[in-house]
Amino acid sequence: MAAFGGCAFTRTWQNRIIHREMIRGIAERDWKYLSSVKGEMLEALCGQINVEARRIVAEQGSSQHERFLRLYVHLMKGDELVADCFDDWRRSNILDKLLVLRRHRLLTDEHLSRLSAEAQEMLRR
Repeated sequence: MAAFGGCAFTRTWQNRIIHREMIRGIAERDWKYLSSVKGEMLEALCGQINVEARRIVAEQGSSQHERFLRLYVHLMKGDELVADCFDDWRRSNILDKLLVLRRHRLLTDEHLSRLSAEAQEMLRR
């Protein structure tokens, strides 16, 4: 019964509204802009992954095998993150991608300022 009253019901309703807006996608202007900066954001993410990989490899005080295992786990997580951010890059699901990019600080305030007010509002929810 608690799921139908109070905040849980309101959140569910808001999530449905947001989901409908996400299905519609975003404005053409926003889509073109995001497509133009996709490579920049991918490079930034891969740069972050590579910096950490170099740190892992350069660590002293652990065996080659231990470093290899840490590097392997790091690269697997990095691969998952790249996939979450950039695989299946379509206008119909771009808002999901933008939320992940924002969470990982790849979609900057500068990027956001170039988006329409409607797209900015959808990302704030």
